[in-house]
Amino acid sequence: MRAGRIVERVSALGAAAQASVPGAYAWGVTVAPAAWARGASAVSRGAAVAALLSLGLVFVDPRRLGGRARVVSLWGFVLSSALAWSSAPSALAPLRVDAPRGLAGMLGWALFALASAAPALQGAREPGRVTEDDGLVPRRRLARGDALYVACGVVLAAALQAAGWGAATPERAL
Repeated sequence: MRAGRIVERVSALGAAAQASVPGAYAWGVTVAPAAWARGASAVSRGAAVAALLSLGLVFVDPRRLGGRARVVSLWGFVLSSALAWSSAPSALAPLRVDAPRGLAGMLGWALFALASAAPALQGAREPGRVTEDDGLVPRRRLARGDALYVACGVVLAAALQAAGWGAATPERAL
């Protein structure tokens, strides 16, 4: 019963609050170990704490901050995490990142990106609002150049992967 209330409350907050769950997981798997590794700087630790605080910004007062809380939370979390990683480069050396932690971190960041970009979960639909006989009408047509952007992105991603597979030593491939 209590868990149902928590789910309802989080779903009422919106997409940014729902994205905070996989964001906290991604932070715990990737950012926290890098920031608190042996030899990490105070800048790295401060940036990690700032990332976690910006992730929790959406819970403060969503009515007063509105859509700005989502933007500040998203970019504050991502940029603070990047600062934490870049100021502790020895923590992410190829020999210190094991495969399970790397896969778990990749999964956490992918879920965070998906939850940040996806619309918020809604509660149960009211029966009077759903109509079965109306056809779906598209909101707008896609722009003509969208396929070109997607194709360029696929080619760029494949080129970056080809450079990693062709590396002479495993350390450079990572």
